[in-house]
Order: sequence, then structure tokens, then C-alpha cells
Amino acid sequence: MGLPASVTRRPQVSRRNPPNPLFLISDQQRADTLRVYGNERNIAPSLNHLADRSVVFKEYYVTQPLRAIRTVDGWKMTLTDGGSGELYNLARDPEERTNLFYHKGSLPIIRELAARINLWQRPTGDKLLPFDPEGWKQRRDNYVKQGLLNADT
Repeated sequence: MGLPASVTRRPQVSRRNPPNPLFLISDQQRADTLRVYGNERNIAPSLNHLADRSVVFKEYYVTQPLRAIRTVDGWKMTLTDGGSGELYNLARDPEERTNLFYHKGSLPIIRELAARINLWQRPTGDKLLPFDPEGWKQRRDNYVKQGLLNADT
């Protein structure tokens, strides 16, 4: 959930025209794909039409930043600043029903995907904390002790 920093336009509101709030939060869509944020190509006509008639937030701050990567061979992983995340094998689990992030054999693929995220972070100046394998092991052990994760998983 984020908080609006500024608004680009406000619709006219009256008793005859009461507000009808609808919040659209688009996951995995860059802002520059919409005309309201400067894209001249009309690649999202329905969203552009809605934005033309709506309150549009110019900036948006996310309280739980995360980074994600998806590979051509079917892996998808997200990492948060706190070091937790999600890992899915989309080739075997396309509906993302089984989070493999804390499974015993997942550390090698997590390291590989985290390294790819870190390669992107350096040139972009991204400040998300890098993946910590020791912290991962400690969290996994705690989940096993609490009975939230099977030790053999």
C-alpha cells in the first residue's frame, strides 16, 4: 500500500455528481506506459481513457519495496528489503500455489536470481538490501522450530 505524493488533476464533484472511488493499483506495470505519465503511444487505450477522466497520482510511495525477476526457464522470485521473498517454479506451478522460497533445496536458485537482481541494482542506484543467505537460513530454521515449515521441505 502506498501514499499519494501529489495529484495531477481533480474531477468535478457535486451533489449531483458524487465521487465514485475506484482505486486501481497495477502490479508490474511501469508508469511510463500510460499517456498521463508522458507516453505518446496509445498502448493501453482503456487505461488512458480512464486516466483522462480520473484523479491520477503523479507519485506513489510504496511502504514495502520489493524486486522481482522472472526467467525464461520458468522461475519467478521476489525479494523484500527485510530479506524475505517468494519463489515459484512457473513451469511446474503456473498458478503460484507453492512458495518454494524457504524450501531446503531452493538456496542455489535464490542465490543465482538474487545475483541477477543485484547486477541490475548497481547501475540503477537501487538501494534494496542485497540478499543475505545467513539471514535466510536463520529464518528457515525459525519457521521449522515454530512448526510453520516441515524440516524435510
